[in-house]
Amino acid sequence: MLRAKGTRIVDNLNILILEGERLTRLIGDVLDLNKIESGRVEWRDQRIAPGAIAGNAVDAVSGQFAQNPDVELVLDVEPGLPEIEVDPDRLFQVLLNLLNNAAKFTAAGRVILSVSAASPEMVRFAVSDTGPGLPESELERVFETFHQAVAPDDLSCKPGGAGLGLAISREIVQHYQGRIWVESELGKGSVFLFELSAVS
Repeated sequence: MLRAKGTRIVDNLNILILEGERLTRLIGDVLDLNKIESGRVEWRDQRIAPGAIAGNAVDAVSGQFAQNPDVELVLDVEPGLPEIEVDPDRLFQVLLNLLNNAAKFTAAGRVILSVSAASPEMVRFAVSDTGPGLPESELERVFETFHQAVAPDDLSCKPGGAGLGLAISREIVQHYQGRIWVESELGKGSVFLFELSAVS
């Protein structure tokens, strides 16, 4: 009897801890988005190798992917890419948002982070997954603040977060006059892409 009560108390405490962490992340994201939109962010731009920061992002999420052996995490970097000039912490944030989303919605298959030359002047980052995909009506809306994509009832999908990660990512990419978008088809996964100017 006492053991059952103790177990229930521990379970409730764990729920409280998880909810506290979720609310902390939510508040942090709201404040972060507000600072970016109001121009109060200090951007620490520097020239960086796009492949190197992509590698750092993959290393950062490798533990999360290791929890699901049915999903393979792949890094594919085109050799000889030019440098880009950005705040590495902010670019890292964008990559983590995209990789975390891919991990959340991919039950099995592969998640690939690729970095390539879209043109001599542009570097393209792409995170592709083998998740449930998105309906066409969601392709623009997923980047809206607090929006969470709606999957059809017959497609299993883990609950989303606060709906701020992609909005923050869009603000960061657009700060550098880049563009971010998603290509997807129901049942065939999604590819989130963004492009940034190369440094000559």
